[in-house]
Amino acid sequence: MRCCSGGAGLWGGWRRCRRWLPEFRLLELTFLLLAAMPLQAFVDPDSTFLIQLQAANQIVQELVLLSSQEASEAAEPEVWEQGLLKLAQTLVHQMVSRLGVASARLWFFDPQEGCFRSVAHAGLLSPAHAQIERIYPDDSPMGRVVQQGLPLLSNNPDQEVWMPAPEWVRANGLRGFVAYPINRGEERLGALALLSRTPLEASFVEVVKFLCSYTASAIINAKLLERSRRQAVREALLNRITSTVHRFLQWDQIVSTALKELQHAFLSKGVKGLSRCCFYSINPDQETVQVTHEALSPGLAPSLGQVYRIQDFGSLCERLQEGQVVQIALHMQPAQEHLLPPQGLAAFQALQARSAVLIPLQAVGSAGAGLGEAGGRDPQTGRSDLAAAPGGMIGLLGVYLTTPHPWQPEEIDLLRSVAYQLAIALTRSSLFERAHRQAERLALLHSITAAIRSSLEPTTLFHAITQQIGAAFQADVCILALWQPEQEMLHPVGIYAPELTPAVRVSGTEPLLDAPLTGSLQKPWPEPGIPPELSETVQAKLRLAASLLTTLKEPVVVPDDLKPQRQGSGLLWVPLFASDQPQRQQEVLGGIALLRYPHGGSPWQPEDLELAEAVAEQAGIALQQAQLYEQTRISAQRESLLRQVAQRLSGTYDPHQVVEIALEGMAEVLQVDRCTFVAPRSGYGPSAQQPAAAPEPLAILQEYRRQPGIPSQVGQTLTPELSQLIWVSCYTHLDTLLIPDVQTFPLPLPTRQTLLQKGIRSLLCVPLVTDANQIAGVLCASIPPLATAGRKPPTADTAPEAAGFAPADRDLVEALADIAAVALQRASFYEQVRRQEATAAALQGLTEGREAESRRLAADLHDQTLADLGALSRQIQELAGDPTLSPAGQAQLRVMSVQLQETMAELRGIVEDLQPLAMRAFNLGPALRSLLERAAQRSPHPLLTRFDNRADGLLSRLSPACQSNIFRIVQEALNNIVKHAGARRIDITIQPKVQAGSGAEEPSVNPEAPYTHLELKIIDDGRGMPEFNGGIDPDQKPGHGHGLLNMRYRAELIGATITWRNRRLGSGTVVELQIPLPPPS
Repeated sequence: MRCCSGGAGLWGGWRRCRRWLPEFRLLELTFLLLAAMPLQAFVDPDSTFLIQLQAANQIVQELVLLSSQEASEAAEPEVWEQGLLKLAQTLVHQMVSRLGVASARLWFFDPQEGCFRSVAHAGLLSPAHAQIERIYPDDSPMGRVVQQGLPLLSNNPDQEVWMPAPEWVRANGLRGFVAYPINRGEERLGALALLSRTPLEASFVEVVKFLCSYTASAIINAKLLERSRRQAVREALLNRITSTVHRFLQWDQIVSTALKELQHAFLSKGVKGLSRCCFYSINPDQETVQVTHEALSPGLAPSLGQVYRIQDFGSLCERLQEGQVVQIALHMQPAQEHLLPPQGLAAFQALQARSAVLIPLQAVGSAGAGLGEAGGRDPQTGRSDLAAAPGGMIGLLGVYLTTPHPWQPEEIDLLRSVAYQLAIALTRSSLFERAHRQAERLALLHSITAAIRSSLEPTTLFHAITQQIGAAFQADVCILALWQPEQEMLHPVGIYAPELTPAVRVSGTEPLLDAPLTGSLQKPWPEPGIPPELSETVQAKLRLAASLLTTLKEPVVVPDDLKPQRQGSGLLWVPLFASDQPQRQQEVLGGIALLRYPHGGSPWQPEDLELAEAVAEQAGIALQQAQLYEQTRISAQRESLLRQVAQRLSGTYDPHQVVEIALEGMAEVLQVDRCTFVAPRSGYGPSAQQPAAAPEPLAILQEYRRQPGIPSQVGQTLTPELSQLIWVSCYTHLDTLLIPDVQTFPLPLPTRQTLLQKGIRSLLCVPLVTDANQIAGVLCASIPPLATAGRKPPTADTAPEAAGFAPADRDLVEALADIAAVALQRASFYEQVRRQEATAAALQGLTEGREAESRRLAADLHDQTLADLGALSRQIQELAGDPTLSPAGQAQLRVMSVQLQETMAELRGIVEDLQPLAMRAFNLGPALRSLLERAAQRSPHPLLTRFDNRADGLLSRLSPACQSNIFRIVQEALNNIVKHAGARRIDITIQPKVQAGSGAEEPSVNPEAPYTHLELKIIDDGRGMPEFNGGIDPDQKPGHGHGLLNMRYRAELIGATITWRNRRLGSGTVVELQIPLPPPS
């Protein structure tokens, strides 16, 4: 029992390590390790288990040697199966010879029959061997072995009811039986059964188990090796077929070569009986298919040219339409009779086929197409028309065998891959043919495109489009009309009419190109937009084509019956779009009308429409580029002007001069003679909250005149109507006021009349917003009813409202106003900084004077007053010691001496406050410590103090003036605490800090660290200051005297910030001083 349990534990530990070793050498190494184990590991007295392990090791070595020999040979498909049989024979013979069993039998799983078939036997042969040739996974004992993977052990086999031929077992003295499954995980591979003349121990089952495990590994390795070899063969075959097929560009050569290569490849690689390969093309009637190419074995009747109805394929047609590969077994199993109608079954039988595969060929990139949706076959070339059905079905590939054959998945994959490569080659061939047919038209398109894109100037571009397109399409008339979205009208900009007389072109078409048309896309093309010499029929066609512009997505032909179509005689109308998404109306650019007269012009073909669409696309791109070029040119000019204005304003700090420069730039941009700056008479002062109505009429405070002779309007007050109009738009709504035309803009009648009386036809007012809601004034410009000399008159390419201000003018002036507003704000900041610097200089001079006066006063008190009082004290002490005085007089003198000493001590404190000795002898740190100690001494009750200075090395970087102000701030704070707080404890802390976001840490006290400021806190536990809870600045609270205000002034003088707040926990006040540190020298 110990042997079995020890062996089981050993095998369990080894099984946990199996996954780390290659499977092929796993069992051999396992047995080698077991063979090398010491004998003490097995306590069986007769060492039977050790002998069996050594025998098993020898068997494994024999099997390993046999497997290596088989793997080194380039085996054919039959050879690797023979190798497995040889492996099985070797295993059972070795078990009989080395393990001493009487009989051994091995079964392998047959997936086709679903049972385990006997493949090898050695030793005694049972008379019932025919009964055990096959084992089925059922509820029998052997069935449970192969089905559930459970071993079977019996030492009384002759008494088992399931044992066949028990008399033979008893006669041969067979006393032991064991059966063990050969599995690989969940995969069933086979089973092994042994008969022995001696009873079998449980340890023997472990030996059989490992032999079965190695057998399973050997079977799996052999299958993987064979699968890899077959995959390599298939890939080589596919590569050869692909390389052969792709050498050709002709349809017939591609298909014929592919069929021959496919047939020869399968015949030479083990698929016996591959008799016929056919390619079916779809006929133009979309109802039949025809065998256009075929490769067949000798002796078979050819089927080339045979025509089959699509409906004869029955239910297979639907599967082929979905792009599925169809397998057909034609040895007439009843379950498959419903797949084919009798006509289809007869057609396949006529091909002498017992097994077939049909593979649909689809154009590369297609998602599948029905047989009725695919393009028809060209009767002359025998190929499918891919141009008629791009991405549809090209045809069918049929592979037939004269013998029944179970198609393997790898064979189906190979056929599918060949079909895919064939589809690629055929698609490429069709594309090549189409490219060849379109080469001349593409060359024509390129020449037209080159001519169209030769210039970006609008007039030259319009002329090139009409001349090139009209001549290229041999049109009698070519008209280019552009859609004007602002005017909602079509505007003819170019015409090509070589057959019209010069008089007609001058009198009829030139005025047409000089003025925009009336009407819209929703209405027919108006009569003024049609050349007068065109016939009424042509004019009707033009009107219809223009009315279709909103719904057209592609070129159409308008015949005489006015029913648009895709080909024929008539007017060819080609819409122009700004992008490849013509669905949206705002992207319409216009259209091109091409006309061929019926007497000599040929009808329009679909190829003409395709070419016209391509040319229109290029014309649309050219028009977009021209528009972009014009916009870029205008933007560049305006940006240059804005840059010049910004440069002039960069060095200006006078608000009056800033406004003058802005007005000059506005006049140059708008090309007007006068620009004004309008604001309330109170000046440029901004207003945070603007009422709905103007509090006072607006006035012209500044102006710029381009010509000296223009009278000035500075100081004039605007009319109430105009003031209210500007106030509501600019001051109340903070928006720009743009009136393109006073006559058409929605205005109250009195306001319109007032503007017209003032000679204003178009008005532009832009506010100068210096802050979120603060207006410095309004920049205004206007245009009189008749354009002055400084304003360009409208041209053929400009809209009627071009005489007034446009949205582009508004955008530019708004940008100019933003620059001017920034300059005004900068000038205001400059003035504030100048005043602050003057105030700071005055405060600094005052502070220095006070410090000097404090030093003089301290010196006078110390050198004279204290000296005099000291002399007086000594005289009083000498007088008190006079024995002639009475005791009462001496007591009075002693009291006077004590009072005088107290006065001198208080005077010394005043001198110390005026000029601290510690500041003169040491630095700020000891001075503050001394100041804190004296505050404790002056306190009327015991006062606990703590001084924590963590910035000794950094205080020396502060200037003497800065240190002096810090001392005074702390001195004032301590005086306030002693006099008013009633505190029992005072803490002063000084520590260096790093500005947030600098990325540096806070080391302890390193003077070289990148500290940015010092933080000084004075904390007491006194009464606190309740008014700080509301966030009110203490220097704005009445009743505090000048102490807190002086502390704030001194902090600002050295660039520091000071705050007061109540303690978060308990009572008391925290004074926090943030002192910037100068960089280290």
